Amino acid sequence: MEKQRARLTELLQSNDSACKGIDGIYVESVDIFKQKGVISILVSGADSLEPDNDLACYLDKLNEYYKNRVNLIFTDISDLNGVTDKIASLIKYQVLKDSASEIIDQSCVMDLSCNEGKFDIILPGYWENLYSDNEIRQIKDAVCKSCKQITGIDPSDTDGLDLRVVYNRAESDDVLSPEEIIKRAKENGTYFEDDGNYEKPGKRKKKTEGQSDKVEEKEEKPEDKKLSTSSWEYKAKQGLKEAKEEEGAKKEFRRSFNAEGAIFGKVKTDAKLFKISELSLGDSDVNIIGSVTLPAENALRLTKSFKKVIAKFMVMDDSDAISCIAFLKPEEADGFEKTFGKGGFAGFQGNVETDSFSGEKQLMVSGAFPADKPEGRKDKAPRKRVELHVHTKMSESDATTDPADLIKTAAAFGHSACAVTDHGVVQAFPHVFEAAKKINKKRGDDEPKFKTILGCEGYLVDDGPTVFYNLPYDADNDKEHVFNGDTEDASLNFIEKAKAVGSFVALKIKRNGDDECRDTFTSVAAAKFRLKGYKPAKKVEEGESDESAMEFASHDIDRSLWNADEFPEKLTDEQLAPKEEEKREPIGRIFNQDNPVHCEDSGADEEVIPEVLEFEHVADFYAEFEDVIYPGEGEPCESYFAMGELLEFIGDSYVTGEDIFTTLSFLRRAGYGINIEEKVYYRHKFLMPAS
Repeated sequence: MEKQRARLTELLQSNDSACKGIDGIYVESVDIFKQKGVISILVSGADSLEPDNDLACYLDKLNEYYKNRVNLIFTDISDLNGVTDKIASLIKYQVLKDSASEIIDQSCVMDLSCNEGKFDIILPGYWENLYSDNEIRQIKDAVCKSCKQITGIDPSDTDGLDLRVVYNRAESDDVLSPEEIIKRAKENGTYFEDDGNYEKPGKRKKKTEGQSDKVEEKEEKPEDKKLSTSSWEYKAKQGLKEAKEEEGAKKEFRRSFNAEGAIFGKVKTDAKLFKISELSLGDSDVNIIGSVTLPAENALRLTKSFKKVIAKFMVMDDSDAISCIAFLKPEEADGFEKTFGKGGFAGFQGNVETDSFSGEKQLMVSGAFPADKPEGRKDKAPRKRVELHVHTKMSESDATTDPADLIKTAAAFGHSACAVTDHGVVQAFPHVFEAAKKINKKRGDDEPKFKTILGCEGYLVDDGPTVFYNLPYDADNDKEHVFNGDTEDASLNFIEKAKAVGSFVALKIKRNGDDECRDTFTSVAAAKFRLKGYKPAKKVEEGESDESAMEFASHDIDRSLWNADEFPEKLTDEQLAPKEEEKREPIGRIFNQDNPVHCEDSGADEEVIPEVLEFEHVADFYAEFEDVIYPGEGEPCESYFAMGELLEFIGDSYVTGEDIFTTLSFLRRAGYGINIEEKVYYRHKFLMPAS
């Protein structure tokens, strides 16, 4: 069934005729935010708009009808060329409604044009000398912000588009009277009757010929001063008076008063509070509350004009996090850095926009306000537990918690003890001990002491050999990485100098399908080749032998701490001792052997690479066997033992072959076909290549 779409003009249940030129605009979706505080209407059909349309007037009526802020967002505008003149009145409407600048008011007569790579903001020629450079920037920023909200395109951030402010000198080079300005604004459809404050107080009139720049100073007495009805000051006072009289009647273009106690910027009093996860692009005047985190570098920096300080930071609440950007006054920046330099908690207000660099949502912050930090997590269980297996940041790549913070949290939860069991290390022990010592020092004599259980998740048995570890030699990446423990992540210390392809093995298997977890294979063939004259580096044996480990343990363990007769039968030394593997007849065989399968090493830490690179055939390996998907118990099938023989043949060689990744997956599945808990056989780990 074809999806039915509603026309935009159907949203108003009214006989009003302010729908000229917008009949082809269709509603794609309607999103309601801020407890019905903002309604975002996604529409399409920009091509159908006529240049002289009632879109801005219709949006004004939607605002009045729904008694909420309504945003129109076009989903089908990918280029501003050809559509700017059609939506110019809509952009102007948003500029007037959203701008906090005093220079943009009801008498700001402007037009927009986008053609041949030029986005022009067209102002009347008779205003050319009224605006300063800073005020021109404010007008540009206001237009770009509104254009981005309506179309998703920021003219100031679009490659190949020249953003300009131009003046229509064809109209007049003379200064027009306020009445003439208003008349022209009404004729152009850019003047809104609901706000009569059209004057621009404080603006300089265009200097007439022979007029002096010097202003004559006169002593003024406000109570006696009589103003001319045609003066700007009189018009300004009249406008303020009328605005007060109409207060509450229509609020489409009025901004809310700034909230008291703002940390910086402007904070509207009527904005709604959101969870960060609820924010959507296009939301405006939203409040969020959360923890503040500043980046380690370039959190604050001056703009090129040296008039603002850009602050970038993250705010996180219990639902999500969002990146934020604020343009601070220099006098506000010091306070911001002092308040949030080491983190903090506060509320922030602004508009949700798209970060032009990352493409993610960000909050363009207009102001900040104090907020109370919520209480931390609590363990409300009537019977407290004790964590017996916890990792800290000392466990490489497995945890990020500081050891002392872990102990403090457990004690705050009311736990009586906590165990720390990092991966193969004990560096957390001093931090844990000191944290518990401080906690117990603050407790009274009648309070139970907090206990720390010092442990370690150790590795007692190797989990079998692995093929293979790294990709072959790359001449462009022949650089040895020296790990610096002071400035670098410890996870980088595994990076080594790339090794040469001293030998490689070509593999091929015979299989009855492509799924290694469902299908089986019945044979494997391998051919080894070696670089003539090549000698690998001396192999470094890791760990200790069983004999040396037992010798060390015999001197270190205080056997008086337990009674050997109390050990469960399955934990006795006899039961835990490795079982001798049953001798089996070889499944595969090596043939066509012209050289030793494994060559001697160089006896040093560096490999020997001959000047002439010429590979020679070493030997071939072939095995046929039965392959069964391991059921999880019992003895492994023949394919498992064949994989052990193949591993011995491969040695330290690189592997290759047709469809090698599928081949490796079958070999890996067969090599894993044992019950590792029985500790009888090793797994044969055929791993995928890792860079």
